[in-house]
Amino acid sequence: MDTFIPSNIVALWVIFACTSVIILFSGKFLASSTDTIAVRTGLGHTFVGFVLLATATSIPELATGISSIQLLDQPDIAAGDVFGSNLFNLLIIGILDVFWRNEPILRSVADSNTIAIATFGIIVFILAIQAIFLHEIWTGLNNFLVSPIAIAIFIVFLISLFLVHKISSSSTNDNDATSTSHNSPLYRTYLIYLISALIIVITAIFLSFTAEKIAHVLDWETSFVGTQFVAFSTSLPELASSIAAVRLGVPKLAIAGLLGSNLFNMGFVMFIDELAYTNGSFWGAIDETHIFTGSTAILMTTIVIAAMAIKSRRKIMNYFSIESILLISAYTATSVLIFLYSKN
Repeated sequence: MDTFIPSNIVALWVIFACTSVIILFSGKFLASSTDTIAVRTGLGHTFVGFVLLATATSIPELATGISSIQLLDQPDIAAGDVFGSNLFNLLIIGILDVFWRNEPILRSVADSNTIAIATFGIIVFILAIQAIFLHEIWTGLNNFLVSPIAIAIFIVFLISLFLVHKISSSSTNDNDATSTSHNSPLYRTYLIYLISALIIVITAIFLSFTAEKIAHVLDWETSFVGTQFVAFSTSLPELASSIAAVRLGVPKLAIAGLLGSNLFNMGFVMFIDELAYTNGSFWGAIDETHIFTGSTAILMTTIVIAAMAIKSRRKIMNYFSIESILLISAYTATSVLIFLYSKN
């Protein structure tokens, strides 16, 4: 892929802009088709967002991780992209809340399904932090072909899929009112989903490689700016599909997709990254800074759960809820602290 990407910085920025526009445009069709699938199949917006939307938008993290490991031998870039994308996804929730005028957006989507996805997200974040910490202090864990903790994370991911599906199947109010027409044949909807997902995946992978090339040309490759920039590029599909879902009037689809993407990143992408890394222990090779970003993800996800649990709330000046302020502030503070750490 890298051989097809030019080294001229102007050309790189043009490619970055064009691919970003394609992703933003395709995100509308991805969100619309998943909305229809959720209603027509009766699976609900939470489960469909968790599975279909999160999977399609998380493939770029998987491609970036494997390429960083196999081509660059940089497992830290792979881990940084995943942890950075997780924080960015939680930031998107705070941003969406600002544009959702009806009420605090997390109040609109509060149900047992969405809370379950967020709770499983906290569990896998805790396990990931333990994996980094234990592999650092107990070198015997580095002798395993696959870390036992990574296997535990993958099992939690599979359990979350089963339980969320079970909860969704028993729920009677998981399909929000929506502005989308659901009269078209279901096979056509699946086709639109597959085509839009394929376009987003291919374009986003190309975008992530372009971002890596820009970071390399500008000497950002291993810096804070480079990690944040690559994480932003791989999270653009989540941003595009979430905005589209909110504009369609189905915030539950957006929030489930973002929280589900974090679960997919930790439970599946990181597991595949570990399998791809053959020069030792993946968890032992990545920087301890990810313990801090993982802890911030736990804090931000806890804020999300608390906001869904406390329903009688209003926005400040019709724009900001307490949780949106906290989420944006936590992301900003973490970015500043990591930047200062990277300068030392």
